[in-house]
Parts: sequence; structure tokens; C-alpha cells
Amino acid sequence: LKDFLNATSQPTESDHSQDMKLALTLALLTAVAAAKCQPETATAVIDEFFLKDFLNATSQPTESDHSQDMKLALTLALLTAVAAAKCQPETATAVIDEFFLKDFLNATSHYGDPKTGCESDEIQVQVQGVQGDFCTPPCSLFKPCPADVPTGVTAKPMCALQSTSGGKYCALICSPGNDAQCGTNASCKAISGLGICTYDD
Repeated sequence: LKDFLNATSQPTESDHSQDMKLALTLALLTAVAAAKCQPETATAVIDEFFLKDFLNATSQPTESDHSQDMKLALTLALLTAVAAAKCQPETATAVIDEFFLKDFLNATSHYGDPKTGCESDEIQVQVQGVQGDFCTPPCSLFKPCPADVPTGVTAKPMCALQSTSGGKYCALICSPGNDAQCGTNASCKAISGLGICTYDD
């Protein structure tokens, strides 16, 4: 940079003309790059008289002129680089959160078969006098039963069970004899005039 700016060789008219063209080119590139970063745009052209005088200057350049041209060219080149860099969108490298992925891939519905595991908010339940078991979440007057039933199940989740300790739990209520309401590997068991879906395996 020091050698570039402080060059002492006598510039020629050709050097001066080339420097002027380079400076103008870089100025236009800077304007274009900056314009692309702005949400509002305007159409403009270079004044033809200015352009003609600028490119066709015939006066003999001095060493000072040459040095100033070089500094201008370098400055405009740096401005172009800065403007282009600001136009680049910000990027980031990311990965799927391992805990989310684990929960997502292992997610099942409520009221599933205990053999394949119950949800974190469920317990394995067996109703007295009814064969089979199932997974079920707790419920209350202010906490209704979850509606996410296994695939193919049309039985309705209801807060119908009470444990020996007084806790309330959900059950899939069905029509006795209509096993199709309970989905795969389950059937509707009759008890006290209603039906409850349980898994037979």
C-alpha cells in the first residue's frame, strides 16, 4: 500500500486516463452495490457532459494528480468491498435439538398399550373385574382427558376411573361388543352397563 500510494515515477497521459476510467468504474460499482442494499430505489444516469469531460481530459497530468487518482481508486475499491459485504444475508449453522428429536420420534398417543410403554404423564391401569390393561393419564374437574387417542380408535376418552387412593383417571368408553371402537389389539369390555377399551395381550 505504501509503495502504491507513494510511487514517484512520472505518470503518463495514458496512465492518467486509465486511472480516471478505473475510478469511474469503481464509483459506479459502489453505487450499484449500495443501491441493492436499500429497500427504496431510484433510477439515475451519469451526466453526459461530465462523463465526456471526465474521460477525455487532455491536460498533461502531474505527479500529484496521479497520486490522488491512485488514492481515489483504492478508496473506491474499498468502498465497493464494504458495500458488497453489507449486502450479504446473515447466516447461521444449526442442528436439530437432540431432546426435541428424541421426543418427536418416540412420541405416541395417550391410552396406548403398556407393552410398548406409556407416556410420561400416564400410568398402567387394570380395572377390577375387567380383563386387560391400558395406559391412562390423570384427570379432574379442571383437567380434562387428553383427546389424542391411538390410530383407529373412536372410543371417547372420559374421566371415568378412580383409584383406591382417590385419584381420578381417564378411560376410553366404548359400546360393549363393538371392539372396532378400541383400535388394534384392544377390545371393548363390558362393566356396569358401559364398555371400557383394554389391551388383551
